[in-house]
Amino acid sequence: MPVIKIQTSVAAPADASVMLLALAAAIAEILGKSPQKMMTVLEPNIAMTFAETTEPTAFVEVKSVGQMGDKASLICAAICEHLSRSLGIAPDHVYIELADTTAPMWGWNGKTLA
Repeated sequence: MPVIKIQTSVAAPADASVMLLALAAAIAEILGKSPQKMMTVLEPNIAMTFAETTEPTAFVEVKSVGQMGDKASLICAAICEHLSRSLGIAPDHVYIELADTTAPMWGWNGKTLA
């Protein structure tokens, strides 16, 4: 049920699926959730700026049904480490939005999780 959406100014790596699966596994471990429940999205080559430059940058959204609050710093660190290693994006050029939601507001398989 957690989803990680990455919007970035850089091109997708040749091994984008490997990168996304590794990131999903890392975040699933932090959250104590199964990687089988994770979804990842990569939107590369977006025109973006950060701090008045066009250097490589990313905006990342992480949404989950609860459980992120006390793990927010660990999640942010893991995302920045993966983006730096896989895409060459400096951690200080990454904004991350963490959003907890509730089971009645999350749909899957034709119904909500409530």
